[in-house]
Amino acid sequence: MNRTTEDIDTTSLTRRAVMAAIMAIVLLLGGVRTGSATLEWCRVDPVVTIDGITYNIILASPTAILESATGPTEVVITVPAGTSYALVSTDPGFGYGETVEFVEARGKRVAAGSFEVAVRVPASERLPVVVEVIGLGGTVSTDGQTNKVISLTVTG
Repeated sequence: MNRTTEDIDTTSLTRRAVMAAIMAIVLLLGGVRTGSATLEWCRVDPVVTIDGITYNIILASPTAILESATGPTEVVITVPAGTSYALVSTDPGFGYGETVEFVEARGKRVAAGSFEVAVRVPASERLPVVVEVIGLGGTVSTDGQTNKVISLTVTG
């Protein structure tokens, strides 16, 4: 498909509008407090159901991610074979949206009632990324950085 200059300008303007809206929300919420300093973070969250339980997968990074992101946030969820699952919703991610893929573990061991989440945030600079999975059993979290796969296991 050939893109015209008008198409590119519209895409660029849309992306900037989404980033501005996300930054405004972060500023209104006051950022994330760590110790005595306040850092401004941007949070996005795909929502999924696994075996009938709803999980929010929260991804957070400093607001600089809105200028640094280079593509959609990649989320891969590995579940035991035969598990029911569904994508409930995604959001604009860090300006490029999110891709969420479910994989049924075939040669890999994933305990019944558990699942694994792997996240990658593509960006032009190295920034911290926090991944939290919130469900009925509480919150599981880990941290990493952009351009690296960040993995965690949620046990049921």
